[in-house]
Amino acid sequence: MNAGITGRVDALLRERLPAATEGMCIDPDTSLADLGLDSLGIAALLVGLEQEFDVHFPSERIHRETFRSLRTTVQAVCELLDSTEAGGAIEPVA
Repeated sequence: MNAGITGRVDALLRERLPAATEGMCIDPDTSLADLGLDSLGIAALLVGLEQEFDVHFPSERIHRETFRSLRTTVQAVCELLDSTEAGGAIEPVA
């Protein structure tokens, strides 16, 4: 995972996770739902990610699996950034 992007996504997540405390390490594979990220939190995170990284999540990418964990969220952002830099669209993750 890209450390710079991971840190920025982690910071955005912490603003939206009720269970995340100062200094708490979020394991990249821990379920964000288990940490308290609900559908409203996902919507807020989505807006935050789009603003932070100047990307747009296509509707086919907006589902629970994209936001399952820190790792899957960072992966989605990296793919969107790569797609934006390449000037093309990306295929949805199955």
